[in-house]
Amino acid sequence: MDRTGSFSQQFATYFHAACLAAHANQGANGFRQKDLKFFIELLLDWMETTYQNRPPIIKNTQIQRFLNNLVEENYLKEKSYSSRPHYTFTPNGLLEITTRLVDLERLHEDQDFYFLFHFVSLYSSKMSELLFEQENLPPSLKLKVRHLLNPNSLIEKRIEDLKFKIKKLELRMSEAKKMSELGNKLFEQGKNLSDIVEQMERKYPYQLNNQKTMTSLFRELSPDIQFIEITDAPSIRTETLWEPLLEHYKGSLKQTEKLHVTM
Repeated sequence: MDRTGSFSQQFATYFHAACLAAHANQGANGFRQKDLKFFIELLLDWMETTYQNRPPIIKNTQIQRFLNNLVEENYLKEKSYSSRPHYTFTPNGLLEITTRLVDLERLHEDQDFYFLFHFVSLYSSKMSELLFEQENLPPSLKLKVRHLLNPNSLIEKRIEDLKFKIKKLELRMSEAKKMSELGNKLFEQGKNLSDIVEQMERKYPYQLNNQKTMTSLFRELSPDIQFIEITDAPSIRTETLWEPLLEHYKGSLKQTEKLHVTM
C-alpha cells in the first residue's frame, strides 16, 4: 500500500467529513482541491490537542490522490472552470461518503469516534438535507439515511463494540493466567518443554495456531525463551499489557455511555 493511500485511510474520518463540508459550502458549482484541503485541516485542528506535536501536514498530492480515487469509483464527477478542476458528487457518491463517514470500522483512535459523534450531532440535519435534495431517493434509503445520521445510533454501535472487546479481552486474560498456572505446574512435575507445549496447544491454542502451530513456533525459539513463554510470560502479559488495555476499554465505555443527543 502506498503512503498516500495509507495516510488518507488513517485520517479517513476527517477526509470524508471534509468532503461533505466542502460540498455543503460550495454547492452545485463543485468544490476544488484547495477547498477540501482547507476543511480537512480545519477539522484536524479541532483535534489538535490529541496529537503529540501538531496536526499532521496535509500534502496536495494526498488530497489529489483521494479525489482521483473517488472519481475512479464514480462517486465524484470532475469538471473544469477556467482550467481549474471542480468536483461534484454523483447520486450514489453522496450516500456512499456519508456511509463511509459513520462506519465505525474505519476509526483508528478513540478521538476519531468523539470527533465523529460531535460532527454528526451538529450537522446530521444538514447532511440529511443534502441527501434528500437528490431526486427519486426511495423511502427505504431515506430511512437508512436517518438511521446512519442518528448520533444515538453511533453511541449504540460504539457501546456494543466496546462490550465485545472487553468480553474478548477478559476471556483471553483468564486463559493466559491458566496457561501460566498449567505451565508452572507441569514444569514442577518434571515434564520436558516439548511435552508441556503439546499439552498447552491442545488445551489453549493461540489465535494464530491455524497459521503456525504452537509446537512449530516453539521449535523456532531458544530454550530459555520457551521456558519463559510456558511459565511466566502469559501471566505477565496479562498484568502489563492486557489489564491496562482492559481499563482503557472500560473507561471508553463509561465515557460513551454518558453521551446522548435528544433528537
